[in-house]
Parts: sequence; structure tokens; C-alpha cells
Amino acid sequence: MAAIRILTGSVYGGALLTARKIKEELEAEGHQVTVLETPALEDITGNDDALLVCTSTTGQGEIP
Repeated sequence: MAAIRILTGSVYGGALLTARKIKEELEAEGHQVTVLETPALEDITGNDDALLVCTSTTGQGEIP
């Protein structure tokens, strides 16, 4: 199965909760999933894992 990294950015935690639920669902299907709450550049580069970006905002500014 696939190795997947979920990168999150959230103001109040909604994206993080969503990422954790997605992780549960994907792991139940046999995938290896890592949720990164504060991803750095080295978390994105240097590997062949699939990336899923999960962000949310209040609508009052930039995406985290």
C-alpha cells in the first residue's frame, strides 16, 4: 500500500481533526499515514510519499 503524508495548517484545529479522520480511514485500508501538524520543508522533500494538504481558515486571512 501507499505511504502518505498529510500536511496540515489550521487556525482553530478543524483541518487537524479532518486529517486525523482521513488517517484513520486510510490506515483501515492498509496505507501507512503520517499527519504533520507543523510541516517543514524537509518533510515535503527528500521522499517519495504521496502528499495530501489539509488546511482551513476562518475566512478572515491567509491560509495557515
